[in-house]
Amino acid sequence: MDQNLKIGANRDSFGLCMRKNLYDSYKLSNYNYVDAVGSVKINVDTAFNPISGWFGVGVICRDERGRVIGATAIPVPACLGVVEAEALAVLEGLRFASLLGLQSVKINSDSLRVVNMVLSKIPPGSDAGVFILDFLDLAKSFSEVSCSHVLRSANEAANSLAAFAIRADSRLSWGSDVPDWLSDLVLHDLC
Repeated sequence: MDQNLKIGANRDSFGLCMRKNLYDSYKLSNYNYVDAVGSVKINVDTAFNPISGWFGVGVICRDERGRVIGATAIPVPACLGVVEAEALAVLEGLRFASLLGLQSVKINSDSLRVVNMVLSKIPPGSDAGVFILDFLDLAKSFSEVSCSHVLRSANEAANSLAAFAIRADSRLSWGSDVPDWLSDLVLHDLC
């Protein structure tokens, strides 16, 4: 699996607290969702509601033409920090890909810190590290897994889905028949 784990992240010095979205230096465009046949791009993100104390995780899977083939919204009690929640989102994205029976996936996250943890394969001794270790272990069952940093503006659909998850009573999942509001957001991410 090690030879298949790739990453494309801008190694800039902006801190996670700024939530600064950096251009992915290995791509020609932050709107690039079209890829080789058989490869699926999976955008993941989290949202937090300090009033309710819940996180939401959003996962959107797109085929090589940018069409949604699956999405899931997961409410999570806020017993995690921001980095841990973002690490959980990356793991949940890969778990969802496994449930869909996918083999070649490209995980996209707007958390540069988490993307760098995945690439380093030496996660910190924290809850985030546990999620990254689980991610790396699960990645062994895929033919190819890559993880890239994307601009937040190219991840709005996953972020909105994460915000929606906060209000959900339980995990919600869709195939290609996602709700209209989510389809509209996905189209916005593609434009």
